[in-house]
Amino acid sequence: MSDFLQEVSFFRTPTKSFMKIPVGECEKLDQELLLRKELENTLNCKKNYNDGVAEYWYDITGYQSFDKYCKLKKPTIKLYKHLINSIFMQIEILEKNLISINSLVLDPRYIYIEEKEIFFTIYPSKSVSFLEKFQNLMEIILKEIPHEEHDIVEFVYGVYEKIGKDENCFKSIRKYVKKYEISDQKSGKVEKFVDNSENISKISSEKVEKLENLETSPQQEKTVHSIPQENTPKKKKEVERKRNKLSRLIQDKIKETRGVIYEFLGISDENNFPRLKSEEKSEEKSEEFDLEKQSKTNGWKIPTNFLGKKQEKEQEQLQVIYPDLDYEESDENLVETFETVCLSVETDKIKGTFIYEGIDNLNDFYVDKDVVLIGSSQTADVFIKKNTVSKMHCQIKRDNAEYYVEDLNSTNGTLLNGKLLEYQKKYKLKRNDILLIADAKYRVL
Repeated sequence: MSDFLQEVSFFRTPTKSFMKIPVGECEKLDQELLLRKELENTLNCKKNYNDGVAEYWYDITGYQSFDKYCKLKKPTIKLYKHLINSIFMQIEILEKNLISINSLVLDPRYIYIEEKEIFFTIYPSKSVSFLEKFQNLMEIILKEIPHEEHDIVEFVYGVYEKIGKDENCFKSIRKYVKKYEISDQKSGKVEKFVDNSENISKISSEKVEKLENLETSPQQEKTVHSIPQENTPKKKKEVERKRNKLSRLIQDKIKETRGVIYEFLGISDENNFPRLKSEEKSEEKSEEFDLEKQSKTNGWKIPTNFLGKKQEKEQEQLQVIYPDLDYEESDENLVETFETVCLSVETDKIKGTFIYEGIDNLNDFYVDKDVVLIGSSQTADVFIKKNTVSKMHCQIKRDNAEYYVEDLNSTNGTLLNGKLLEYQKKYKLKRNDILLIADAKYRVL
């Protein structure tokens, strides 16, 4: 790794995102040409001074680093072919503008991608040659590619083998890439670009258009108009007859059920059910039920010892029992002891639940795996349907019982408790934190 890349930092404003690299020993001519011209597929660069230190500021607003992009998305062989072709196209652009190709930075962390376009960082350094950088890039890619992706490994390794000691190897590498593309076309392999969100949105839009263009055919209209309407006299009579029949059936069922209940209670007729005289005065307030008084009024026979037992029970309930006030001294060794837990430690722990707090119809979400991608792309783990949210806006990482949030260089930014998050930096989440994804507000629980 070049020494200057170890001092790379990032700076964020509410609307812009920058990558900062200190100015070191550089080719003066390359620096002048770089600052004067805006080259195709290169990051826009300006020279600024921060506390007397000269820095190159590269505008990376809305871009995603190639390294991070491959971790968030499953890359295909077409992406790596596109990368190698873009590198050689960039060589031609630099040579046309009289800038040394050694100034092309080929570290995957500082190669950026937006949609299907790849953008490069130009740093006018004297340190490392282009071929050495290109070889290091292929070695990094070979380490990152899963071994089960045989086609990608074979392709990248074929490029790596053709890297020579001088620039004559460029022609053989480009021929190899073209032959590989021709052989894939002949074999009938169909490749898709790594970003599938556009394809999904196209498919969904086509479905919506088909549904919108669906109109009722003349046959369907005829069938709809052939249904008899309810406001015709004939239909009204039929509906009324069915209602009367249904009400009679319900009344018969009620009578049948009532008869079963009376038979179970031993009542021969509803009118013969014994009623108390106090019940006849329904408008008056209900008095306390006196069994002795009601037995005399209604002529009920009650066992003679029943009232006596009732009075004894009432007396027992009125007796007040005072506890023994002579307490024995407790043994100090038997007292249960426990360690006091700090309240802040317990309350800071979170369960990975994010509650939406806003007026839009957005759902809450739960982090159920180690890395969760959040964005407006339909391939994201958490899909937020808002035009202010970037396709790959931010990500939540879970490490044991701790959770971290990282902004993915989104256009409108990510805020944690009102603080704008910097690019390529993780922030620990705590309970009741407020996470603002563009203008979508979530509370962490």
